[in-house]
Amino acid sequence: MPGPDYAGMVTFYEDFPYAWWNDFQGLPDLGSDPLAALPPDIGIRPEYADITDQIERKITGISLYESQMDRLFDGTLEMAAAVRAYGRTLAALGSVDGAAERYWATGRV
Repeated sequence: MPGPDYAGMVTFYEDFPYAWWNDFQGLPDLGSDPLAALPPDIGIRPEYADITDQIERKITGISLYESQMDRLFDGTLEMAAAVRAYGRTLAALGSVDGAAERYWATGRV
């Protein structure tokens, strides 16, 4: 985690498929106090980006990694279904219509 000087400047991208595999819904899923090591005036909050108009391009891009399709998803069709489902899940969590990605922004509290 960045030091206090970087609060508000550092944002973490929530990486698919790792969050999906673990059914990650939010910070409470990380355990009792996932932010315990942060200074008391630093926090992390979710931000949601609407990717509804880009989700098919994302699926096309992921499918370029042909050697990973069976290993990670059991096939290209399963990957596409997972990307769409996770995009809908994040959209619902972030009150976005369609599909979303989630980022975790640092900031002072």
